[in-house]
Amino acid sequence: MKKKGSMELSVNSIVILVIAVVMLGLILGFIRSKFSEISGNMLIDESTAPEATSSEPITLSRNILTVTGTKKTGLNINFYNTGTIDIQKARPIFKCNNNNLRITGEYYTKTAKASAVTSFTGNIKLNNAVAKDTYLCKVCFLGSYMDESNDCIGNVAEKEFQIVVN
Repeated sequence: MKKKGSMELSVNSIVILVIAVVMLGLILGFIRSKFSEISGNMLIDESTAPEATSSEPITLSRNILTVTGTKKTGLNINFYNTGTIDIQKARPIFKCNNNNLRITGEYYTKTAKASAVTSFTGNIKLNNAVAKDTYLCKVCFLGSYMDESNDCIGNVAEKEFQIVVN
């Protein structure tokens, strides 16, 4: 008597088991890559900036930022509006002395009340790859954001800081 059926069952079981293990590995790899992608887009934890005053209208949580590639770096900003009117849709604008270095700030717009401090929590990141060096940049706030300009011309306040690119 030949027991051919039991041998076929064993081979089928092994094939199904191998396919299941491969599929499990693919699913876990996909989930891991998505979680690392999502965690890279979250706000970076950063200490609070010192209190801004009328004599120092912009304060930063760090005056020297170290960035690696195009990864996000946390930077908290306090802005004291020395003007007599509120500034609608206020947000920090970043400009660097080196035209090759372009940075973007990821901050929500807020209303900066007259003679009051407004806190901004967010990230900055390099838009392009540049040589490893130290660059001088500035952050500024405008009196009006109606023209959607990304230049610091006609600013209410500005502060210089350094970016160290690794």
